[in-house]
Amino acid sequence: MTDLRDRLETIESTPPPDLWTEIEARSLEARPEPGDQIVAFEPRGRERPRRIAITAVAAAVFVLAAIPIWRASRPAPPPPVPMDELPAGWQDCTNGVEGYSIGYPGTWQTTDINFGDQDPGYACQWFSPDPFDAVDDQGRPQGNIVSEGYAYPMEVGVGEPLAAALQNRLEPEWVSDVGLDPPRVLIREDLVVDGHRAVRLEYETFAALIGSPGLHYEYLIELDQDRTLIIHTTATIYREPGGEYEENKSVLDLAVPTLRFADPLPGTLPPGWQRCENDRRYFDVGYPGEWYTTDIFFGERRREGACTIFASVPFELQTESSEPLGVVGEEGCAYPICIRFEPMSLDRLVKERTDPARIQVISRSDEVINGRRTVVLDEMVFEPTLGEDVGPYYEYLVELDDHQTLRLTTEARDTAVRDATGRTQDVRWAADFELYRTVLDQLVRTLRI
Repeated sequence: MTDLRDRLETIESTPPPDLWTEIEARSLEARPEPGDQIVAFEPRGRERPRRIAITAVAAAVFVLAAIPIWRASRPAPPPPVPMDELPAGWQDCTNGVEGYSIGYPGTWQTTDINFGDQDPGYACQWFSPDPFDAVDDQGRPQGNIVSEGYAYPMEVGVGEPLAAALQNRLEPEWVSDVGLDPPRVLIREDLVVDGHRAVRLEYETFAALIGSPGLHYEYLIELDQDRTLIIHTTATIYREPGGEYEENKSVLDLAVPTLRFADPLPGTLPPGWQRCENDRRYFDVGYPGEWYTTDIFFGERRREGACTIFASVPFELQTESSEPLGVVGEEGCAYPICIRFEPMSLDRLVKERTDPARIQVISRSDEVINGRRTVVLDEMVFEPTLGEDVGPYYEYLVELDDHQTLRLTTEARDTAVRDATGRTQDVRWAADFELYRTVLDQLVRTLRI
């Protein structure tokens, strides 16, 4: 690390290749006004050096906004990673400004100092087995001294929306504009990290405006519709990150499961979701934008039933007169997610849903959702009652008052429904049960009563 500045000056003083001028000109021509493709966050309080991320070339270089936005609207800092969930010998690091906690090897170092400026917003962004030992002329620690490009085996930062981040990595416009090969994708895997949509990527770049071409490995985790948390390592030689590439990949793979995020404000919709309002029951809830809901039950519109049935396929069945049938499940929940108002107290409903004579409780947790006492049950029903099937259920029981409980359920059920003409439609949900569990985890946190 002590010779890092010398290396940086040497690289920056080296004349670029002949291709540089054309690439730079093309990329600048295509670049929109600032704010669209240049991400530069101003700190709170005073001016600081700006770390500019040219996202149009993000596939070639990982440049994250090192100066975070003050998130005054966050209700609380993120929870620390429980010690029993950290790999052996690891420790926890929390950035309360951006709202995340992450584990890292206990023998590694991190810093909340950026070019001599210490701030909690800089915490947990740079991780290395080598110390951050750069000092100025007066011996004051400088922390991170790299303004752009890669410098460390693991870097964490907040960037652009997930869709834009993916496009700028895998299909950067500037590459095709100058007739170069696009990045080669080695790994692309969709994940869910602590309830957030995420993508694991490994790709190889063959051209770069800043730095050198090479291998990149990263996790892109959607924080909200405007921000993505990006955890990255690289095999490129621009900043010569410490350690070995494969070892650093393994560190990322262990670090990502330790991520914890601050809870969003109650009722906040995830990106791409829409809201459904029930004006008879006085509640509203979010659901995925590509999903469907209806307030028609067996051909009859019931306003009190609005926003209680959600499916990943449209409600297409019709009556003989071509009127929509809507919901056609006879009893129980015949769709991926159902919301029901149970006329009993939370404690009584929990007792019924944990009856050992017919239900095996796999797990139970107590939460508070939107200020209301909530019980989360993961169950296996082996002795069903009317409207139930044998199989796994996953549900949230939300206390409304002493005599009423809101029950949000998904279950691994395949079913068949018959319309008024006798046509039968097979509906097979069981294969996607794990997906529906994840959707339910997000949906319940959009609930407003």
